[in-house]
Amino acid sequence: MNAMDPIHLIIDGQVFQTSSSHRGMGKYSLSLIQILQQNSLLQPYTSVTLVLNKNLSIDKNLLEEISQKCAPIQWLFVDLKIPSGDTAVKSLQVLNRNSLTKAIQQHGREGKIDFLILSLFLGETCAVFPEVSRKLLLFYDLIPLLYPDRYKKRINYADYLQHFSSIFESDVIFTISQTVADDLKIYLGIMEKKIINIDGASIDRSNLNGKKPKVNIPSKFILMPSGDELRKNNVRAVNGFELFNASHHNKYQLVITSQFNDSTQQELALLSKNIIFTGNVSEEEIQWLYVHAQLVLFASEYEGLGLPVLEGISVGQKIACSSIPVFKEISDKAFYFFDHFHPSSIAVTIDHALQDKDWDLKKREYAEILNRYSWKQTSEKFVKGLDGCKTREEKKEKPRVAVFTPHPGGFSAVGKVVAESHDSLKEYFDIDYFIDRSSQHKLMRPYYLSAVANCFEASEFNVEKYASYDATLYHIGNNEYHLETIKNALYLPGYVIIHDTFLEDVFNVLERKGYISMKRFELEKRMDGFLDVQNSSCLTSLVNNQMGIVVHSRYAANAVRSLLEKPVPVVEINLPVSAPLLEQKKSSVPFHIGLAGIISDNKGLRIIEEIVATKKMKESLITVFGFDFLKSEISERLKKQPGITVIANPSDFEFQSRLSKLDVLINYRLAYKGETSLSTLEAMRYGVPVIVRGDMGWYAELPDETVIKVYNEMEIPETLKRLFEDRSQLDKIGNSAKLFVQNNFSSGNYASMLSEMIGRSKTRHDSL
Repeated sequence: MNAMDPIHLIIDGQVFQTSSSHRGMGKYSLSLIQILQQNSLLQPYTSVTLVLNKNLSIDKNLLEEISQKCAPIQWLFVDLKIPSGDTAVKSLQVLNRNSLTKAIQQHGREGKIDFLILSLFLGETCAVFPEVSRKLLLFYDLIPLLYPDRYKKRINYADYLQHFSSIFESDVIFTISQTVADDLKIYLGIMEKKIINIDGASIDRSNLNGKKPKVNIPSKFILMPSGDELRKNNVRAVNGFELFNASHHNKYQLVITSQFNDSTQQELALLSKNIIFTGNVSEEEIQWLYVHAQLVLFASEYEGLGLPVLEGISVGQKIACSSIPVFKEISDKAFYFFDHFHPSSIAVTIDHALQDKDWDLKKREYAEILNRYSWKQTSEKFVKGLDGCKTREEKKEKPRVAVFTPHPGGFSAVGKVVAESHDSLKEYFDIDYFIDRSSQHKLMRPYYLSAVANCFEASEFNVEKYASYDATLYHIGNNEYHLETIKNALYLPGYVIIHDTFLEDVFNVLERKGYISMKRFELEKRMDGFLDVQNSSCLTSLVNNQMGIVVHSRYAANAVRSLLEKPVPVVEINLPVSAPLLEQKKSSVPFHIGLAGIISDNKGLRIIEEIVATKKMKESLITVFGFDFLKSEISERLKKQPGITVIANPSDFEFQSRLSKLDVLINYRLAYKGETSLSTLEAMRYGVPVIVRGDMGWYAELPDETVIKVYNEMEIPETLKRLFEDRSQLDKIGNSAKLFVQNNFSSGNYASMLSEMIGRSKTRHDSL
């Protein structure tokens, strides 16, 4: 920040007017503002103002607490609409943006504005950015996106996704952990340069005297700071506690804090008679519970940070917790970890913790953790992130681009890649997306692109619309998600992005559905025969009608160039894949082999039964997961095999989680259609070595040190046995793979090269 320029920090403080005010979000927000003000880190700002909603009440004691702890701070009460069933969130966002912008102008703030949203996803509010400001967002997690099936039943999911527009609008996103930062990159494709991980710390209660809650609490109790949410994993946690307690003559009680509805309390009480529900407790009371507990139990399936873990550390308490990324991020040595999916693992771990196994070694880690996770560190990272953010730029006109894509929520991985590239692409283009659907379309993942960009049906495109754009990008593949795309690309020249070079299957569907005649289809195949085409099919007329062609491999580039009868530029651009910053910790047992992506017999499935039967590989676990295109009899046969787990149509989060934990992925193709394998790249980004067919297309082009190349199916079992016996080779290849993806497959590079390609072309739609 430049102290010479008057800059005002305005903070959306509606979180303090909601039920989250006394929970993690509210506590985190207040602690952050307090430390920034106390250390004069906000001094470069001319003023600091907290926006509150005229339509929501705020506890007077909390208002006074904020005034004291965050002084000097000003207040601005704005008429912001609150969610109701009558008005869609998109409309509320427009209304609130206008009200907020007007209120700031009337507030007399001359100069520049930094606007910080403390909490985006609150059911009681509709937070937005004002029109003109640098947009800052404090971000906690993507939990409903990661668990869509659960949360679609509990929240208005369309409204939740609509708030994603603010994520993509943000100039800086402050995350509370590197785990959350990685999630933003992997699941939304948010550019790394926009994300600043600032971590967090335990809530400071050093000035408080602990006070025993009024409920009857025995001397021997285990503290479980939880919440009434499915991802908190309460049922398994209670089952695990009960298994442990039964083996210790039921001498312990499980004290569960936070507010639970009656039905949840009844459900958990049926599992154990040794539970005490405290409800919401005061700061003094929670401090007493942390100090006097025998152990802190935290069995959550997912957390953005996990303040209870840090709060337990701050009083020197033992922690038994889930083996999930964010807790491993805090420390992979300090806690008693368990498999949160198995109550027996929870029970054994509680027992180990209460026996003080390795406790001296674990507790030695606490000082370093508390030093790293301090509000001082968090506040300094916050300010450093502001200083590193590029200065505001005047909005410059960008080329208007139409992008044809398979439905991002469907089976096609291409649509997923397009959605995850949007944050980078919008840096260069003003984009409208035209969504191509299959007649077999089924929503397989949350469809957020329509909330963050203009999306239209591909069938609505026509010559008039075409003329209104500077360029059109066509994503081309060999399935029903590309029918409208190919139809338009055949007569309206643009830039085709080739995902498959063999298109006979989709041309067959085009003919069958009446998009083209049989005569036209036969002519396309005759051209292939005339040119003696080897590495493609039904591609000739398509590529010769374009202004430019993008491919993802030398194989595809050579296939395209062999068909061109005129000088159409062909550019090789790597498929964009975001890589996490955190290392994925893998268990040494069992040896975990995976087949992932599209589950079909074309990808090495036939070999896995032989692997299972191999004596040396008896200790291995094989997981087959992805979109299931197997015949039912094959699928059932696989499921009956001991050592093989088949998971059909997992969520993106489950897919990525399972992929990251593999020791090796098998992606051996029996046939090749000129495509690039997204599942191979996604495994490589986690440092998972992939077994590929080394003499086939794009796979052959991958550097030898980044994958494991074999040349026939019979090599796979022996290769696996060798890797099983020498896992150092796996680490070496995995590290090379991860670096290769990090350095060569970013969305930023992808968008930049597309921009250069289109910029070099002097032809525009309106000149055709």
